[in-house]
Amino acid sequence: MYCILLVGYAAVAVSVPWIFYIVPDMIPPLLCSSNVILLILTGIFQQYWVHQVRKVRLQGYYDFSKKLKHIARLPFATIASGTASMLLIMVWQPLVQILSVSLLLRIAIVVEATCAGCFMCLYLWHIHKYNSLDGRPDILQSLYSALQPSSTLEDQRYYDGSLSDQQMALLQYQRENIHYLSEEVLRLQECLSKYQRSVVGSTQMNQVRSELHLARGLIDEKDSEIQWICVSNKQYMEENDRLRAILGEWSARAAKLERALEADQMSSIELRKNIAKFRGQTHKEQNTKKNRVRRASPSSPLTARRTRPRAGNWDFRSRISSRLPRGQISPSGKPWDRLWMLQQLLMGRRFVNHLAVGFAAVKEVTDSMLGDKKVTVVFVLGGPGSGKGTQCANIVEHFGFTHLSAGDLLRAEIKSGSENGTMIENMIKEGKIVPSEVTIKLLQEAMIKSANDRFLIDGFPRNEENRAAFENVTKISPAFVLFFDCSEEEMEKRLLGRNEGRVDDNIETIRKRFKVFVESSLLVIEYYNAKAKVKKIDAAKPIPDVFEDVKAIFAPYAPNAA
Repeated sequence: MYCILLVGYAAVAVSVPWIFYIVPDMIPPLLCSSNVILLILTGIFQQYWVHQVRKVRLQGYYDFSKKLKHIARLPFATIASGTASMLLIMVWQPLVQILSVSLLLRIAIVVEATCAGCFMCLYLWHIHKYNSLDGRPDILQSLYSALQPSSTLEDQRYYDGSLSDQQMALLQYQRENIHYLSEEVLRLQECLSKYQRSVVGSTQMNQVRSELHLARGLIDEKDSEIQWICVSNKQYMEENDRLRAILGEWSARAAKLERALEADQMSSIELRKNIAKFRGQTHKEQNTKKNRVRRASPSSPLTARRTRPRAGNWDFRSRISSRLPRGQISPSGKPWDRLWMLQQLLMGRRFVNHLAVGFAAVKEVTDSMLGDKKVTVVFVLGGPGSGKGTQCANIVEHFGFTHLSAGDLLRAEIKSGSENGTMIENMIKEGKIVPSEVTIKLLQEAMIKSANDRFLIDGFPRNEENRAAFENVTKISPAFVLFFDCSEEEMEKRLLGRNEGRVDDNIETIRKRFKVFVESSLLVIEYYNAKAKVKKIDAAKPIPDVFEDVKAIFAPYAPNAA
């Protein structure tokens, strides 16, 4: 019916100049009015179509109704767009010069009628497809259906703790079926009572009883399915509440950390200001003392006069001595001398209390002391498989260093079977970096037990946090950093060619280790490179050639170098 209306409207729009040839000025208003009427009729039809789509959905054809729902709204959208374009043509009528207003309006009507007709044909094609479907609704084949539940609840989706769209459609379908089955049960009960009142119909009565029993079984089955869906929804809501609580807790922690970081930054800025202010005051006092020395010699009468307090001058010693009771004087007969010294001590103590923490924070590690002995530490860094261990063995043999491999120390701790070793093994399998405190503790114990004072630390520090923790805890700054530079392809080839039985030598973990090295360890190399402490070695060359470069760097540490 609506398609016939569209065809008739398009035909009238095309022939309107011949129908209203007597009043040509009335053609544009008539066309616009007709289009508005068509828009209203299309809206009425759309409500009917949406109602039909809802009925299809309640019958269990969820996927089909989703497609049909959007198609049912397209004709109204098309007619509304055509009406808007016609109104724009009427508004801009004085500026239209290419074609007449009447012709433009008719073109718009034909285009919108054609598009709406195409959408209606598509809608009718889907309706025909729906009529040819089998009797089993597609909602019963859904992954979210209670008839085919998934293996675990974790595999199902949830949206903000509520039922998903498919689950809601399934629930509506089950309720609709229960309503239909309830009506069928009532009908069968009426038939049963009718047959019971009659003498004949025992066969029909048995059939009705069996149908009634089957209907009640179906109702119980649908009830159990609805209960299962409700329980699933409750579990979704509980899980959603738990996740929201976790999110709120982590948000609070993040806000607390941000405030702490901001306070730390403010204290650092205030510290720098105080240090700059103190340096300026010290410089000013030094200049003042120099000017006084230049103006008068120590033996001149002018200097002797100025060292005595004068009335009217702002002099700390004279003001304090004037407030002392009589008789309280120093053994030398000058009470202001002791008070002057007391003033300097008080000023110094106040300054030290104010800036002691700041000076401790900006103090640079330079003593390199471990217990009672001064040690020489060289960090050996490089990607996994760059040959650090081989070259460290050569350095130990030729230059008398003690080789401390962070990886070897960690693996030894793993083999010990301790709780700490189990934690380290799990982190290595996941490709993560072991906490700094664990590695530093192992390194310190190894250095203290060793009788040597020269150490090669291999594979540590691996990030900025490792580096800062090592220098802060041990108070040791490395003599230099030996960096073995090698391409990832060469390192991967070397690692896959190994046969050492290491648990962390598989292709997945190797690539994770490469990624961790690039993201973390290179920052340590850049830090020491800014201090001119990085000695770079091309590790892609053969082992003897690499060691020749290493020997040139370690020449000052040779036994006969002294």
